[in-house]
Amino acid sequence: MKTAEKPLLFGYHSARSGLPIEHLMDVRTKLTAFASAEGYALAGIFSEATEQPATALQALLESAERRHVEAVAVPSLEDLGANWGVQQLARKRLADAGVRLLVLVGGA
Repeated sequence: MKTAEKPLLFGYHSARSGLPIEHLMDVRTKLTAFASAEGYALAGIFSEATEQPATALQALLESAERRHVEAVAVPSLEDLGANWGVQQLARKRLADAGVRLLVLVGGA
């Protein structure tokens, strides 16, 4: 689906406990700016409360299918999981859903 001629994008990031609120707000600001700069309409930001993708990633995948979201932006690959194997599994789930993964240059 497109909004005002722009494809839809979701943001996704880790919001595990211990991260300062200022960092979390900065991540949201960067995801919002990235979407705009890259020509996407930001359709929402999903925050994962743990170090491993779980509830928020599942909700994102289900919502992306319903809303025809074309891409997901993450501040860094570490937001997809604490290790390479978990990151690869999350990347595969996104690819299997037909959702393009975009990583912010320089992270957040």
